[in-house]
Amino acid sequence: MTCPLEVTVTASGPLDAMNAWMLSEPLRAALERSPVVLDVSGVSLFGAAAVHVLEDARRDAERHGHALRVLGSDGEARRVLRLVQREDLLALAA
Repeated sequence: MTCPLEVTVTASGPLDAMNAWMLSEPLRAALERSPVVLDVSGVSLFGAAAVHVLEDARRDAERHGHALRVLGSDGEARRVLRLVQREDLLALAA
């Protein structure tokens, strides 16, 4: 059995109600086939919609048995997830 290669999905700029949904499908598709690294280091705004996308991605990862690692979450993403008491989503980071 071979181990699937990790896919990196990179987000940048604002992730809010207007555009966070655009991250959902690439994450979902990648998690169906392989482990995923989500790089949010270039995200300037991490809105509630982005939190929901991350929650959905976590469920997709668990459903497909693949890892989801979140990188670059030491800025805006961490601040928002701390405010909404969802830092557990960052526990996915290696």
